[in-house]
Amino acid sequence: MKTLVCPDAHQDLTSLHYCISQLRDGEVDRVVFLGDVVDSWSSEQWYMDPMHSPHVCIRALAEWKKEFGDKFICLVGNHDWAYMRIRNMRMSEVNNAICISGLQHENSKLIGNTFDENDGVFQLAACIDGVVYSHAGF
Repeated sequence: MKTLVCPDAHQDLTSLHYCISQLRDGEVDRVVFLGDVVDSWSSEQWYMDPMHSPHVCIRALAEWKKEFGDKFICLVGNHDWAYMRIRNMRMSEVNNAICISGLQHENSKLIGNTFDENDGVFQLAACIDGVVYSHAGF
């Protein structure tokens, strides 16, 4: 089986669409997304282009997981994990506890809630045909 491994997208929906098109077109049998769907480091990208918002990107991954099932593996990156942790913290705790470059503090609770809405899509690691996949930021 051919597996396409897709590294950090950081809100680049175009690259994610490319990976999915390879699966949809039969060029590959499986896609493993290694995580870090959020944090573009470009505040303009968040505000000016809603197609690259963290919410749209997270929800796209959830839809593709529903569509492709085990053919689409979606891992958690360290940036994603930070928002998953944030949703239960007060803002003062967030500012002191989470040191991730590019973290969107002002939107952290909303992004955390979007991950929460899509619980079950993301996993920490995957073992496929004897190969372990995980995000290097962990």
